[in-house]
Amino acid sequence: MRSDPPTKSDVPMRSDPPTRSNAPKGSGGLKYLLAVALATFAFALFPQIHTASAHREQVLSSLDAVASSPSVRVHSTTDEMAAKTLAMAERAWNRLRPRFQNSPTEPVEVFVVEDDAEYERIQPASMTRGFATFGGNRIYLRGSDLDQEVVTHEMAHILLGANVPPGLRIPDWFNEGFAQFVSGADDHTIEVLYMVTSDRVLGFSALAKIDALRGPDRDVATIQGFAVVRFLADRYGEEQLWALVTRLSHATDFDQALVDTYERSDLQLSEDWLAYASDEYGLLSLMGLRMIGTMALGALALLAVTIWLGAAIRRSIRSPSPLDLTDAEIEEAERAERLQ
Repeated sequence: MRSDPPTKSDVPMRSDPPTRSNAPKGSGGLKYLLAVALATFAFALFPQIHTASAHREQVLSSLDAVASSPSVRVHSTTDEMAAKTLAMAERAWNRLRPRFQNSPTEPVEVFVVEDDAEYERIQPASMTRGFATFGGNRIYLRGSDLDQEVVTHEMAHILLGANVPPGLRIPDWFNEGFAQFVSGADDHTIEVLYMVTSDRVLGFSALAKIDALRGPDRDVATIQGFAVVRFLADRYGEEQLWALVTRLSHATDFDQALVDTYERSDLQLSEDWLAYASDEYGLLSLMGLRMIGTMALGALALLAVTIWLGAAIRRSIRSPSPLDLTDAEIEEAERAERLQ
C-alpha cells in the first residue's frame, strides 16, 4: 500500500487571522467567518499531526538492528529479522530495478516494526501489512506478517514513484494493481467473481475515484486494480504494460499515457475491461464454473461428514453398556421370579 505523508508545506502552520477592521465588508463577511473556522480547525489538527509524526519517529528510532547493501538499508529490532528482510528486499530490487529508468537517489530505507500494537499506531490505514512513501524512499513493514510478496509490493511502489514526474497523479487502482501484479500476489478470484456477479465491477472513470487509503470501498482499488492490470497484460501483453510504466516517466497525464500506449480511448479500454471481466469472472466463465465445482465438492464433503457423524452417534446410543444384562441373564432372572 502506498502512503503519501504530508510534506512540510502540508502541515497547518499558525497564522494570525485578520482583525475585525481588516475583515472584508458586506458579502465578504462570510469568507472571513470561513477563514476563521478553517484556521481554528488547523490549530486543532496540528497537535494531532505533530503527535502522530513524533510517535512514528520515536518507534523507528528504537529499531537498533541494521542490515544494509548499496541499494537497501533495513532497520529492525533484531539482527535476524534485519538480515532476513534485507535478503527479500534485495531480491525484489534486483528483479524490478532493471525495468525502470530511474531509482531513488538514496538507498531505500526499510523499517520492520515487529510490535503489532506499535505498527497499528503508525500505519496510514487499518489492516495493512506494509506501506511505502510514493515518491520517497521509505518502506514500513509489519514484522509479524512478513513475506516476499509484501516486500516486493512495497518496493514496486518505491520504484514507480521514483519514475513518475512530480505532480503526475497516478490513480490508486493502477498503483495498487501494478504492485500486486509484479509481486505475484493472489489474484482475488473469489472477490472479483463476487463483484462481477453482484454488478459491482467499475469502469475506468469510476475506478479512478477510489481511494486506497480511505472510504468503505478502499479494497476495490487493490482487488479490481489487480484484475485490470492483469487484463492489460493478458489482452495486450506484459511488455506493453512495462511500456506504459516507461511512458509515465515523462507523461503529464495518466489517462493520456494509457491511450498513447494502447492506442485506444479510455472509454474503449474501459468497455474492453468490463467485457473481459464478464468473460473471465462471470458465473459461466471457466473460473466461475471451477468455483461452483469446488463449492459443490465442498458441500458434498460436508454432507458426507454430517451423515457419518450422525451414524456414529446413533451407533453409540444403540451399543450396549457393560452394565446392561444379556438376553440369557434377563431370561434367568424372569424364571427365578416365577419360581418365587
